[in-house]
Amino acid sequence: MKLQEINKILKEEETDKEKLTQLFSDADEADNLKVYVRQDAFQIRPAEVGEEIHINFPGEPGKVSTAEEEQYVVRMSEHVNKMKLIDKDEFEEKYEIINPNDKPDAEGFQNYRLKDEIIAFQYVENEPLKFNISGHTIHINPEDYVAHPLSDAKKLIVKSKVDFEKKYRLS
Repeated sequence: MKLQEINKILKEEETDKEKLTQLFSDADEADNLKVYVRQDAFQIRPAEVGEEIHINFPGEPGKVSTAEEEQYVVRMSEHVNKMKLIDKDEFEEKYEIINPNDKPDAEGFQNYRLKDEIIAFQYVENEPLKFNISGHTIHINPEDYVAHPLSDAKKLIVKSKVDFEKKYRLS
């Protein structure tokens, strides 16, 4: 590939990043940029060393893992068969208890949510958008929410209105 072609691709990619940055700026000026948190709950308990957990979590393959010291079992509240193991550091960094006064259930689980806040806006224009960012094509449709975690401005989240409003609430 010629240097000229590579520069053109990089320039187009940078232009798309600038367009996306402009969308966030416009949303902020219109007071449409807000902070949200996940509202779905995860049930978490300390794992017993040597305990076998059948991993069946979204995005992770089904397998059996044996718990080690300072690991936790995480399961989705609405799908109690979807579980995984996490280390103590990940647990403390990513999760917060929903109600500290609640006692653990009979299996030792308590309800937690993800700590990470996101900053998001609803795309209110009538025409869909398409971006090329780092080799990925991103589609934004009218009424979609566009967001990124406050902890990672490089990560982009685009969700339909229905999906976003089901998973997130204002902080």
